[in-house]
Amino acid sequence: IYATATPDLEQASVAERMVAPVIEAYPDVDCRVRYRAADSAGAVCCLAATFKNSIAGFDTVGRPGRSAEAVGTDVLQAFEAFCQTDAAIDEYTADQVMIPLAVAGGTVTIDRVTSHITSNAGVIRRFGGDLRIETDTKAIRMQSAGGLKTR
Repeated sequence: IYATATPDLEQASVAERMVAPVIEAYPDVDCRVRYRAADSAGAVCCLAATFKNSIAGFDTVGRPGRSAEAVGTDVLQAFEAFCQTDAAIDEYTADQVMIPLAVAGGTVTIDRVTSHITSNAGVIRRFGGDLRIETDTKAIRMQSAGGLKTR
């Protein structure tokens, strides 16, 4: 778990408070807290999870009026929701592997279908790729036989 905030938030221990919900749930988690100067005040919390065959990331940006603990809880809930799926990769990684999948072929399980994923799959199909998104009761699969031509 990583938390970074601007120095003006250090006295309120914003970075430490963002990571607290995750540390409470997972006491052995690696934790890095820091304060860094930026053009405007702010804070961000990120959980990077490493699994047997993949990695996934979950993050939230703080905003005025939202408690640091709520930011950390958002990250924790996103991670725990991902862990309840059979997904190999998260939605952001899914977006990054779509073109290689359409070129090389294969199947990958994802945690959810976003409008961005749906729209990118449509663009790939317009260029001749056969990228498909299939859902059943256990998993969401993004798959392709490959063969999308690149120049």
